[in-house]
Parts: sequence; C-alpha cells; structure tokens
Amino acid sequence: MSRQRIRWIVMLMAVGLLGLVGLQLYWIGSALQLQKEQFAYKVTDALQEVVRTLERQEIVYLTRQRVHAREQQNRLMAIAKPTPKPALPKAKSKIPSVSERSVAADPAVTDRPSTVAGLPTGGQWLCNQTYYTLLCGLYRLSKWWWLKSFFGNRMN
Repeated sequence: MSRQRIRWIVMLMAVGLLGLVGLQLYWIGSALQLQKEQFAYKVTDALQEVVRTLERQEIVYLTRQRVHAREQQNRLMAIAKPTPKPALPKAKSKIPSVSERSVAADPAVTDRPSTVAGLPTGGQWLCNQTYYTLLCGLYRLSKWWWLKSFFGNRMN
C-alpha cells in the first residue's frame, strides 16, 4: 500500500470518528433537554396536586365553620325563644266527630313537626345544605382543575 492510500484511510477514519462523537454529543444534549422538560412537568404536576389538596382542605374547613356558626345560631335562637306555657287539661272529654277521626287516622297528619309538605326538618336541611355546599365546592374545584390542566401555564 502506498503512503497516499494510508493517509486517505486515516483521514476517512478520523472523519467517521468525529461524526460518531458529534452524533453522541447531540444525543446526550437531547436526553438532557428531555430530562429537564420531564422534571419541570413533574414539578408543575406536584404543585397542582398540592393546590388541589389545599383547596379541598379549605372547602372542608369553611364548611365546618359554617356548620359550627349555624349550630351556635340555632342554640342562641333556642335560648331566646320563650317557653310556651303548658295547656290546661279540659274538664270534659268530647267524643271526636267523624271528620276528626279521619284526620287522626291519616298517617300523613301527625302531631310532630317532622316534615312540612315533604321538606326535611331543620337538622336534616342543615345537613343536606352542608353536603350541597361541599359538593358545589368540589365541582368548582374539579372544573378549575380541568381548565388548569387543559391550558397549563398559559392561564397566568
């Protein structure tokens, strides 16, 4: 082999080797960029999860405060109510008429004020309203989370 041919082979090997090194550097740079993007995504996702958790806790806390305030208000209203005087018993016993017997026999008509036209009592209503408030808050939270996840950081 001549010296000229050996130089050409060495130069081609050097160019090939430089090409491989350049390709490896490109791959390493791309891998680092991808890792940075994944890290930023994971951090953003973790922060969003923390925000969602804190908002849920805040909703529960505010709901408990409202329930506690209403309970205190109900207690104060119960204290402020004047106590009714007991009714005096009647001296004569009267035989109930037919219309009074039918009213007394009707299970929908009772002496206790449990429901009025199908509406729940005070305690049931307060409980239902509390759950309704909590569910509305969670719905708003889920709606906000969907928008935040859809638009990402473009909302700021």
